[in-house]
Amino acid sequence: MRRRIVYVTTAIAIVVVCASMYSEVILPFRDRTILRKVIIAQERLLNLRESLQTLFSEERTIKQLDEINCPKELQIDPFSNQSFIFEPSVNSDKKSYVLLSVGPDCVRNLTAGHNIVVYDPTNGIYSEGDIAATDTKVMFRDLKLGESYGTSHPNR
Repeated sequence: MRRRIVYVTTAIAIVVVCASMYSEVILPFRDRTILRKVIIAQERLLNLRESLQTLFSEERTIKQLDEINCPKELQIDPFSNQSFIFEPSVNSDKKSYVLLSVGPDCVRNLTAGHNIVVYDPTNGIYSEGDIAATDTKVMFRDLKLGESYGTSHPNR
């Protein structure tokens, strides 16, 4: 009977140690991986936005991201491993567009009227929302610079 109590106590201690290791090592690593992908998506969107602005200043009309002369890896959304979503505006102004990443929830949160649910990691790492850029603003919380989403980026 005494051996059984020691065995059960040892088993419980092992489970507690494993659970604490999981919460201390595995979960933070997974969260850092998500945040790293968010930063990669933000940088790629800003680079694509800059390329698009250059092309639009040359009076070119772009219908697909493939028409941009930049490395294909910059056109890949790190969350979906597919091309970023690019939607030119349906307005008469051909220079308007929405460029977005599906974000950590891997769900497209752009509605038909271009209403964007913006990803904000302060709502939780796995919260819903897209990481987006338009012709007039970037729409995300810049994790490296601490800037708010939904405002014009001062340097780009």
